[in-house]
Amino acid sequence: MARPHQKDKEQKMRHQEVDCWTDAPLEHFIAFLIFVMAVAVLFPWGLNYSTTVRNLSEGDVIPTDVALNEIRQLLVRIDEPGFTPAVAHQVIKRAAYIERHSPWVPAPEKTKVADDYSQLRALEVKHSRIYRAWSQIAQSARDKFRGDRIASDELFKLEKNDAELQALFDFRPTTTTYHWDVIGENFRIKLPFSFVFALMFFVAMIKARRLNLAVELMNPLFLILATATFPVSWLVYPYKDPDQQISKVINAIGMAFSLLISFSGVATAQTKKSEGGKKKAEHQLQIDLRNSSYIGDGPPDPNFQVRVSFYEEKWMLETVNGATPREGKFYSEVGGGAFLKRTPKTWLLAVGYSSQNQKNERSVIAGGEFFRFGPRVTWAFPVIRYEHGIAGPPSRTFAFVANPLFRFKAGSRFGIAPDVSLRKLLGKPLVWNAGAGIKWSLGKAKRQSVEVGGFRDSRGFWSLRARSTLNFAF
Repeated sequence: MARPHQKDKEQKMRHQEVDCWTDAPLEHFIAFLIFVMAVAVLFPWGLNYSTTVRNLSEGDVIPTDVALNEIRQLLVRIDEPGFTPAVAHQVIKRAAYIERHSPWVPAPEKTKVADDYSQLRALEVKHSRIYRAWSQIAQSARDKFRGDRIASDELFKLEKNDAELQALFDFRPTTTTYHWDVIGENFRIKLPFSFVFALMFFVAMIKARRLNLAVELMNPLFLILATATFPVSWLVYPYKDPDQQISKVINAIGMAFSLLISFSGVATAQTKKSEGGKKKAEHQLQIDLRNSSYIGDGPPDPNFQVRVSFYEEKWMLETVNGATPREGKFYSEVGGGAFLKRTPKTWLLAVGYSSQNQKNERSVIAGGEFFRFGPRVTWAFPVIRYEHGIAGPPSRTFAFVANPLFRFKAGSRFGIAPDVSLRKLLGKPLVWNAGAGIKWSLGKAKRQSVEVGGFRDSRGFWSLRARSTLNFAF
């Protein structure tokens, strides 16, 4: 029989293994990508959030080769005989002038290389050596007199009392002014999207650390606080130890129970069996993450989409958020629906949503969803609906999306997932996007999946899409 301290040691080792990223690398990697999106969505992509003014005319910029050759001569001068503090002062002053008057590659030089990327890259690399050489000159010239206190003090006084040199140190070739009103408005609009990503990040981390999501939702305060402070709270949450999670929940439940006793004087709990003694249908939370980027020419990208769906026995709630940060575009849908038919193999729902975009154009949406599950083929029609504009330009749109899954064999984790999207705005041409991806279902229960595919739209642009789906049942 194992001794008590041996059991504690084994239990501690198991908890450390759960916290190890190598124990669930894919789940942690997915969580890391979600965290990056939570931070990146706050950045003012595509917005004019700053103005940069050049304080140096193009005619005053020293050509790259001229500046680089003179900088090299100054480096050689440091090691020549007769290098006194006065000479060092002039060398530093000239090097500072060259560095401040070579802030960018001159326009004529860029025009000369035209669209030759290799020559342009070589020119930029050559130009970057100017700043590195300037730093080396200043440091080497001062180091020459490190062992001579009198000469070092003399050089220091010469630099300090030279008004022109101090003006060079203070001169900035460009001045950037940030538009904080634009940044603040961008932050206000996109903060809810960031919180959605943050919540998804913590849910993914709870699953990656093999913690119980249902137990965590019994005490959601910590999850809510962590989401609100996600830039720093990820350092301490979620818990690394399953026992710590259970103890926190028990303490919270105990506190709530004590308060209930104090206020009501009586607390009763009653458990009812479902009809026929059968277990009720489980709750389901599905998170669908998508990121698409155009291949070659195309509109600004990437495009992000997040769909969060919560399914109950007879109804569902859903929110869909999409954004193209480089264009400053976003789109949001909120709604839900009721099951008209729900069996292990067939789902049929009637749904309704409201939508809004960055132009404050709003629509009401009505339609349905249909799913047919099979061991080898799953038929999915998540969008069959009519959209009616209520704010902005008049619009009446019919939309249809088919996203079936054909597994390579019955019960296989791998399959081909075609995806066809059709949108018809009355009075406008049909807009479509079609393609297919390879889907890989993870785990024994196949509740998580990753997918990569190529697509082509009605404008003739090709895109590559990465997709990850996470399903939680509790």
